[in-house]
Amino acid sequence: MAWDRRESHHVGSYAFHWFSDGDGAWLVAVWPEARGPSEPRESDIPRALTVHHIPRRDNPKGRMKPVRDFCERFMSDIPFRVGAIRDKVPALNRLKANGAMPDSPEGE
Repeated sequence: MAWDRRESHHVGSYAFHWFSDGDGAWLVAVWPEARGPSEPRESDIPRALTVHHIPRRDNPKGRMKPVRDFCERFMSDIPFRVGAIRDKVPALNRLKANGAMPDSPEGE
């Protein structure tokens, strides 16, 4: 599955990059604004501060509202933000196990 960046938003000290698979699923990759790539590609996603996946089954029409909701909550709810950052590795592992994300090159 290929993820294409659809939108980027810079809020506070974070850069939110929204990726779509073109079939209704979304990934939100968040970087500290000063350290993130300006135009990230799919291969950059594992290096993000955190990654949030919205599968097609949870958003069958591919709407952007769940993406916006995640970003808004990330900015306004510090315990949620900490949890999202801690969940990065399990989220990437789930994506890889489901074939939705290629394995990272060695050393990452």
